[in-house]
Parts: sequence; structure tokens; C-alpha cells
Amino acid sequence: MRPTLLGLLRLRWVSQMSLADTEVHWHGKRVDLAFALRPGYEAGPVAAVELKVRDTRKAIQQAALNRFLTPSSWVATWTPPSAPLLQLAESEKVGIFLLAERGLYPVLFPARGEPLTDALQGALSERGRRVRDILSEIRYG
Repeated sequence: MRPTLLGLLRLRWVSQMSLADTEVHWHGKRVDLAFALRPGYEAGPVAAVELKVRDTRKAIQQAALNRFLTPSSWVATWTPPSAPLLQLAESEKVGIFLLAERGLYPVLFPARGEPLTDALQGALSERGRRVRDILSEIRYG
């Protein structure tokens, strides 16, 4: 989680004060990471990331479901995706971040679209957690 958040900060997609939360509940599933994008991004007001160490295919399927919440739905993985996984992500209209020791790199951008609900935005606003809160919790437990 920490490398993803630090990467988003380096990309300037979020700030320390951006709304963010982990394990956001939605219809019996959980979004691993949700965050409010900084103003001015065409992708919409919020984004969702599924974090998986091994099963990128499963993460892509989960990220595809997150497109009901936001068109800016991503998978973050430490392993460079194979050509078939890139094709699957493209067909599901989700983006892929490649995590590396020194950053987070967008490999594939999600297709543009409109969310079918504003539930994710509402959940972030209701909980009121911020990027800095999550990073502090990770650092200090």
C-alpha cells in the first residue's frame, strides 16, 4: 500500500490532504484503495486501485467491477504484465500501474467513461481519511 501511495504522490495525482481510504466496502466486496484525484484530472473525481502481489488476472476482474464506481479503475502489480494480461485489462477498460522500488508507473490507462454511482465519492467523504492518515498508520501502526 505504501509504495502505491508514495508513487501517486510523486506523480502528483494526490496530495497528503487528498481524501483516501483502504478496504472500502461496496456490495459485499472491498476496494483495496480509493482516493480523490487532485482537481483538474479528466479521469473524474475519484479513482480505485486493486493491489495484488501474484494474481493479476483476478485483480483485473475486480478492477473491472470497480468501473461501476469510477472510470479510473486500476490494478497495481509488482510484476510486469504479460501481453495477454495487457489485452485483458484493455478489454475490461482498466488501467495498470507497475510498482517499482523507486516509483509507480502507469503501463496502461483505463478507458474514459462515467461512473454509474457516486457511492465511492460518498464513502471517501463520509470517512474523511486522507493520504497522510493512511501513510501514518502504515508507518506507526
